[in-house]
Amino acid sequence: LDESGARPADKWQHPKVETLQASFFAGWEETFYLLFAVSLTVLLIGCANVANMLLARASTREKEIAVRLAVGAGRSRLIRQLVTESVLLSLLGGLAGLLLTLWGIQLFVALAPEYWTLRGDQMDIDGRVLVFTLLVSLLTGILLGLAPAFRCSRPNLIGSLKEGLRRSTGGTHPLLRKMLVVSEIGLALALLVGAGLMVNSFFRLQRVDPGYDPSNLLEARIFVQGSRYWELMEGDIKRVKPGADLFFEELVERVEGLPGVKSAAVVGRTGCSLRILGKASNSPDQPSRVTYRLVDEGYFRTLRLPLLRGRIFTEQEGGQGSRWVAVVNETLAKHLFPDQDPIGTLIQADFGFNIDEGQPREIMGVVGDEKGGLGWEPSPAIYVPQRQHIWELPGAK
Repeated sequence: LDESGARPADKWQHPKVETLQASFFAGWEETFYLLFAVSLTVLLIGCANVANMLLARASTREKEIAVRLAVGAGRSRLIRQLVTESVLLSLLGGLAGLLLTLWGIQLFVALAPEYWTLRGDQMDIDGRVLVFTLLVSLLTGILLGLAPAFRCSRPNLIGSLKEGLRRSTGGTHPLLRKMLVVSEIGLALALLVGAGLMVNSFFRLQRVDPGYDPSNLLEARIFVQGSRYWELMEGDIKRVKPGADLFFEELVERVEGLPGVKSAAVVGRTGCSLRILGKASNSPDQPSRVTYRLVDEGYFRTLRLPLLRGRIFTEQEGGQGSRWVAVVNETLAKHLFPDQDPIGTLIQADFGFNIDEGQPREIMGVVGDEKGGLGWEPSPAIYVPQRQHIWELPGAK
């Protein structure tokens, strides 16, 4: 908001409606599609390999098929028999794959980190997976069994029945077998190139600067529950109690007292809008929402965030009785003050639902951007002292 209370034109200010599933798996769609493509490629390589082996196996049975045709067996009956054998082998392979999947899920859950919220009972094989596996197994068995069945049901009776004129295994239907080999090599090469690109991307991500020093850094997420820490009010408003602040202050003290721990910090995060009181912003693309981080004075030291301008608030300045201060990141400073020095500017946070901080904060420092992910762009953020916060916030989280 500007000084008159009007909201400027904002290129980010467009409503977006998405499903709960899309919101929960946001950022993972590309990974899932990639894994599906890799799995499909491996399936195709396996199918080509099995088809090649079935052709080789069918070549060794040409004399048997020729004898059956010579004594009056019907060609359609032989085709059904060969396709049935192929489908049976495919179904057995699909069953083995399901068993390996069940064991793989148990192994994955056992090796998963403890902080993951995904439990073993949330990962299971449902009816859709069973139907998909059945259809793929049937389709694979039929398609892979038809080519050898049609080829074997038309043998050279004279050449096959005469032991001396029998052709070797490698001489039968060479074109089809060569096509299968070429397809296997091509798909395997595609997988190899994809794996090489993924390894290259991994090493490139290792060189991306997250904005802070991640070495020897451990993160833990803690959610406090119960009436001792907060209570839910009408209108989806949460009222925080002093017990929550005392809990986190004691937690930081105990963690810093552990052997080997150099520094510990606590951070909470929500979103807000900013109203500039001291200096007017001349930025045409002022963000409508910024990240509101509630931190203690040790947060910047723990993450080793670089200080670009001004200074960081101290424990005395972050007290409840002192003047309210704030530190902003580089992205927010560029958006709000592209040609100005933000130090000394007064701002006020608005959380919506007619809830704001009620008093302004003075910007006293600018720090470097910290990225939420290596592939993410840094978002505008404001850092405020942990003990300087309002007690009622929207959203029961």
